[in-house]
Amino acid sequence: MDQSTKILTISNNLRRQKILQSATINSVGYPSSTECATLEISHSVPHQAIDQAMYVLRVERFNLVHRKVITFGLAFHPKKTVISSMGASIYSFKDLCVKRNVWRRDGLRVGLTNGCFDLLHPGHIFLLERAAKFSDVLIVALNSDGSVRALKGPKRPIIPEHLRAYALSAIRWVDAVFIFDGTRVVQEICQLSPDVYVRAADRTVADLDSNELRALREIGAAIEFVPFLHGISTTEIVKRCEKPVA
Repeated sequence: MDQSTKILTISNNLRRQKILQSATINSVGYPSSTECATLEISHSVPHQAIDQAMYVLRVERFNLVHRKVITFGLAFHPKKTVISSMGASIYSFKDLCVKRNVWRRDGLRVGLTNGCFDLLHPGHIFLLERAAKFSDVLIVALNSDGSVRALKGPKRPIIPEHLRAYALSAIRWVDAVFIFDGTRVVQEICQLSPDVYVRAADRTVADLDSNELRALREIGAAIEFVPFLHGISTTEIVKRCEKPVA
């Protein structure tokens, strides 16, 4: 059963439960014709049912396409609720490597940055805005939920990976987002071969992971640092939220 047939089967089952009014799937995107599912849900349907529909479709899509992330956003209308898949710039790593070859052929300078981007805040936006100035195309490697837990502890991430990827893909300076499982991006650096690698300036070259630094030097990538906005981080935000009110 191909992807479109599988999604339509799921949609039909939800429609029979009177959760969906209609569902359409259109081929969009490059290079693998990512399907875009648009679902119309009755306005009278409880939010729990909407959440269930979104969850089922997201999980099925996620498992079907080699970890390609398809996320769903809600747009409210007086008579209906529409769920549309979002994030045309969210790629599987395999598809992104193909797209990278297109950018190379077109002579575009490709930049790469990476991080957890949990609770997107002005420090993240500042990094991405400045990072985009070093390249024609900016790729963001996003730590998966498991990767964030390994780095930050069992209480993180606060925002799941598919929603973090969606948020990043909506930022105008970001051209591509992909999710990776490791705590380091050594393999991704080697395969994507970015022209420039960008990090926040809370680190120096000496602070970079030795394997990542070796990979960057082997491919001849420039390394740039963006000024760090002190006092603005997800960790600090969480601490402030957890602090008892006097």
